[in-house]
Amino acid sequence: MSSARPDEVAAPRVADDISLPELTLRGLVLGALITVVFTASNIYLGLKIGLTFSSSIPAAVIAMAVLGLARGSNILENNVVQTMASAGGTLSAVIFILPGLIMIGHWHGFPFWQTAGVCALGGILGVLYSAPLRRALVVQSDLPYPEGVAAAAILQVGSRVPGAAAPPARDAAEAGLPAIQVTPNQGKLLAILAQSIAARSILEIGTLGGYSTIWLARALPEGGKLLTLELNPKHARIARANWQRAGLSERIELRLGTALDTLPQLVAEGRGPFDLIFIDADKPNAAAYLAWVLNLVHPGSLIITDNVVRRGGLIEADSQDEDVQGMRRFTEALAEEKRVEAIVTQTVGSKGHDGFAIALVKAV
Repeated sequence: MSSARPDEVAAPRVADDISLPELTLRGLVLGALITVVFTASNIYLGLKIGLTFSSSIPAAVIAMAVLGLARGSNILENNVVQTMASAGGTLSAVIFILPGLIMIGHWHGFPFWQTAGVCALGGILGVLYSAPLRRALVVQSDLPYPEGVAAAAILQVGSRVPGAAAPPARDAAEAGLPAIQVTPNQGKLLAILAQSIAARSILEIGTLGGYSTIWLARALPEGGKLLTLELNPKHARIARANWQRAGLSERIELRLGTALDTLPQLVAEGRGPFDLIFIDADKPNAAAYLAWVLNLVHPGSLIITDNVVRRGGLIEADSQDEDVQGMRRFTEALAEEKRVEAIVTQTVGSKGHDGFAIALVKAV
C-alpha cells in the first residue's frame, strides 16, 4: 500500500444517473451467514449472561471487508447485508432471548420486570434521541449513505491518495467506471518521479476518474500546471468533482475529445514542452501517442506509459489481444527511437502482473 496520509475528504455522492446493483446473490448469501453467526452469538450471550450486542456496525465492517474483495461491490450492496444482519439480531432477541429470560426469571428469581423496565426506558430514550439525530445527519445532510459510513471510512483509511474521493477500486466501481486506474503505490511512484525532476508542467493522456491526475498534480510545485486528455464526458465529470474535493482544480486543465485529435492541436498551439508525460489511455494507439508526444517534450523530460507488460502477454507475438498487440507496437517504436533512453519495468500488485515503460528524452 502507499504511504498516503488519511487526511482525505468524504466520498462524493454517487451521481443520479448511475445505477448500482443492490440486491445480489452474493450479498444475500453473505447476509445469511452473518445473520446465523450473530444470531447464535446473541442467543448464547443472552441466555448465558443476559447481555446482547448490536449487530449493525459489526455487520457493516465485515460486509465492507468481504465485499471489498469482490469486483464491482458497492455501498448499497453492503447496506443490504447490514440490514439482514441487524434484522437477525432483533429476531434472536424476540424469539429466543426474551422467552429465555422469562423462564430464568420464573425459575431462578431473575429480576425480570426491573430488567424489562430498564430496557424499555433505554429503548424509548434511544428512539427519542436517534430520530432527530438521524434526521440531522441523514435527511438534512448531503451524507451519501445512511448506514455504515463510519465503518466504511475506517476500512478506507490508508488506501487513498490525500484528497482523493475514495479508494481507487471502490471509487471506480461505485461511480460505474472500469477498475483500471493506477494503484496507490503506482500513484506514489508517479508523484516521486515528477518531484525527482522538479516537474512544473505535466501532460496526462487518459484521465478516467482523475486518481493518477491527483497524484501528479499534488507533486507539482506552486504555479505548476497539469493538462489531462479524456475522451469520455462521464469520466471527465467524475474526475472534475474529485479534483474539486481535493482542492486541485486550479492546477488542472482538462481537454475533452479523442487524444489523436487533441495532440496535433496542442502541437499547433505551441503548447509545451512538458516536463513529464503520462500515457494511460487505449493501448492500441499507444505507439501513435508516443509519436505525437515527442513533439511536446524537451531534453530531460520523462515519458511514462502504464500497462505495458499485460500480465506477460507482451512477449506473445501471436496474441489475439488488441491491447497486447498495441503494447508490442509501442515497445518496438520505443526501442527504435533514438531520442530517448527507455526501460520497461514490471510491477506486481493488486492489479496483478503488469509494468511501466519509462523513457528519458535525450534530444528533440
